[in-house]
Amino acid sequence: MISRLESVEANFNEDYSILELTRSHEDTVNWLFSKNLLKEKITCVRCFRNMMYKAKDSSKADRFRYRCADQSCRKTASIRTGSFFESSKLTLMEYTRIVFHYFLKNVSRTEVLKAISVDKNTITDIYSKMREYISHCVKAEEITYMLGDVVDDVDDINLGVEVDESLFSHLDGDQAWVLGIYDRRITEARAFVVENRSSTCLIPIIKENVIPGARIYTDGWLAYTGLADHGYDHRVVNHSVGFGEGFFTTNHIESVWSELKALTKHSQGSIIGSGFNKKEGIQHHIDVGIWRRRNKGRNLIEELCFVLNLLYP
Repeated sequence: MISRLESVEANFNEDYSILELTRSHEDTVNWLFSKNLLKEKITCVRCFRNMMYKAKDSSKADRFRYRCADQSCRKTASIRTGSFFESSKLTLMEYTRIVFHYFLKNVSRTEVLKAISVDKNTITDIYSKMREYISHCVKAEEITYMLGDVVDDVDDINLGVEVDESLFSHLDGDQAWVLGIYDRRITEARAFVVENRSSTCLIPIIKENVIPGARIYTDGWLAYTGLADHGYDHRVVNHSVGFGEGFFTTNHIESVWSELKALTKHSQGSIIGSGFNKKEGIQHHIDVGIWRRRNKGRNLIEELCFVLNLLYP
């Protein structure tokens, strides 16, 4: 378990490294290559041989380009080819700083605009893309395993799954109900934007994410009454007499709601930006909160590099 001192030190070093390296274009380019965010070689579209970085070219905005290794071809291409930078007109310094400093620090668009002179919609688009990329990886990982335990000991407070719903709102009036699932043993949370709070909507999601026969704790919402019929060991917490004690509680998922709403607070109001509908946008916001929660204490720069390399190998 990483100590608080190590965590703070790592975060301060992250700040320093990104802000320092993006003061220089060449330092930025070298760092992006070192993280495989720009590729050391790509395939030539003319002769299908390797194009190798990096030929200096002062006539190009990025000052470097790929050049085909075949002496008879010598075709060139932008060093952004095949990367998530490819369609952007920002400098690599600006884009890198926005993604790896401001986005990771959950800095609002308003604050970014004070620091970097770019269009507000550009910031929205970059933030939206990063959330979409992270959400894709979060959901891809979640389908590889299920949550929950079959609990034999009625008093075991460290096992079981807590399920609850919460209403997420955004500044422009959007609202969405979200179903949350929390596994006590591995302290993992998952969250899903849902159309409504009916049993026909909630129970299929639970069945897709929680193993058969697992113990599930919920409040008294009627949509959960059929869980026992689906083979779950369903326990109901009566919130009218408090939130429960010991194993008989949903306090953990309630805590997750507070954490997720705090993490998404600064990005409220910027749902639209990449063309997806608003519920998908809210799902992406929430998945970034889940991703941050899972990687608490880790180097988020390295974790985001991992995500981007999965999507842009």
